[in-house]
Parts: sequence; structure tokens; C-alpha cells
Amino acid sequence: MSIIEKNISSNPYVFDTNLDGVPIFTKKNLDFLHAIIENDSNYRSSQDINDGYYLSSYAGLLNKHGITKDRDIMKQIIKSIDKINSTHLSSEGPTGGSNGLEITLDTIINIINIESELNWGNPEIVTQIANAVKNTTRKNKVNFSFATKFCAYACINALDKDNYCIYDTVVQNILPYYAY
Repeated sequence: MSIIEKNISSNPYVFDTNLDGVPIFTKKNLDFLHAIIENDSNYRSSQDINDGYYLSSYAGLLNKHGITKDRDIMKQIIKSIDKINSTHLSSEGPTGGSNGLEITLDTIINIINIESELNWGNPEIVTQIANAVKNTTRKNKVNFSFATKFCAYACINALDKDNYCIYDTVVQNILPYYAY
């Protein structure tokens, strides 16, 4: 294993990087990134119980209702995750529009024992949700980013567990570098 040369900055507002300029895993970087996300208005309002938006956000709804089979509440949860995280689920499906959202909603509602499966951390739940739209006219469309976010947020906000990692384009773009 080779040692990666590092560019460590004493400035708390600058990421520590390797010599190629790629951020490295340090406590300072993780704390800095957490602070950025926590103070980003796109995410903060959905997590801050003092924010007026909280009660209608996925976090507020999951905290209040848990992982529910109520179609209207689950639809609000899915819409909130989709909007805040820009997963574009609402624009997918066989005819566009909100069909992708409806197909995904039906899939989530119909997962038997979804709460216990999420509580256990079953990775198959991510696969089921991600592939909900796959069998439409957009056959190759897999909503993996949305599925990981749904499972992670449902666990954190309804079950007080941290069983799932969120996978998005940032992770997708940087993961090969760290794997290398």
C-alpha cells in the first residue's frame, strides 16, 4: 500500500486534500462538510424542528407518522425527499409527469413488513424501490439515489437508526478514486 501525500491546511474553512487536490478523509473535513450540509437551507429546513417547513418535510412527517402505509402521507414524504434532494422522481415513468412518483409510491406501500425490513437494514429494500420505474418505457432507469435516500431518511427519522448510506452523484464521482 502506498502512502498518499497530503496537503493539510490549518484553515478550518479549507478542505484537507491530497496533492492532486482531492479531499481526503480527515476529522476536520468531515466536521466541515457536516457544518456545510447542516447550514444549507435546502436541508436545514427539513431537519430543524423550529423551522415552519419542518412539519411538512419528510423528516417531520416520518417523525410524526413513522413508516406509514397511509398513501397520502407516504406520497408527501416521497415528494419532499424528491424535491429537497433533486432526485427527479416526479418526472419519470411511462408518460412522464408524476407517474414515476406514483409507481414508486405503490412499490413502497406494497413492501410487506417494510418497517421491520428497514429496521433490520435489509439492502433488498433499496433494490426494490430503485427498480420501481424500471419496467416502464424507460426500462433502464434505476432510481438508486432516491431509494438510498428514502431508506436512510426513513430509518433516521422514524426508527432512530442509521442503517443505510446515501448514494448520489457526489459519491458516484469520487468513489472510484478512493477505491483506487
